[in-house]
Amino acid sequence: MTEQRTVRLINGQDIMPGTITGSNIASGTITSSNIAPAASGSLAGTTAGTVYYWQFNLGGIKIFVAYFSGYENDTTTNQTITFPIAYTYAPTVIVGNSTLPSLSASTTTLTITAPNSTTTYTGTVLVIGY
Repeated sequence: MTEQRTVRLINGQDIMPGTITGSNIASGTITSSNIAPAASGSLAGTTAGTVYYWQFNLGGIKIFVAYFSGYENDTTTNQTITFPIAYTYAPTVIVGNSTLPSLSASTTTLTITAPNSTTTYTGTVLVIGY
């Protein structure tokens, strides 16, 4: 016997178990061409390494994920990443590795404060907001 469960969506709406038919869903076919992938990109460190990033928009909540891979900036010039999707309000920055350079975020950019050192950095950052 198959167990049936109700699923609760983020917006609080319940989906009851049953058969999905054209009468209870929007018509159309889900394909890779009509599902928006995460926006992504990369930023080269001024001296070495790369920051790879992705941003997801989940019903108004935006999640930006960055991975610092051997990032190095031996200069006094800050680097910035422009968010692919701007935030409405200043987002929260969560650093998953405390050895990363100092970071700050506005509604449109993530600023990497220039460490002006030969240290290389590897770690993750989440920026969350709406």
